[in-house]
Amino acid sequence: MKVYDRTWEAIDRLKERYPFDAVYFFGSLTKPYKFFGSSDIDIGIEGLNKYLHYRFISDLTGLLKREIDVVRLEDCPFAGTIRKWGVQWKRRK
Repeated sequence: MKVYDRTWEAIDRLKERYPFDAVYFFGSLTKPYKFFGSSDIDIGIEGLNKYLHYRFISDLTGLLKREIDVVRLEDCPFAGTIRKWGVQWKRRK
């Protein structure tokens, strides 16, 4: 299974434990031929309680076994760019 799909499914699983409003994938994960084995995963999250932020990162890292950067869009100066150009996560059926 590709990293993109594994990441999508991991967010599906974590949605049960962590209430948030939106998740966006951005960076090399969303660009064909730019994501490599050493690439990290960049995620923007909206509506996640700031006190749960590091626990969310820890759980996601544990599921995916790779380096992950998760930014809270409420605290991010380039949140508009992430919302515009990122790939928004939606629960798969």
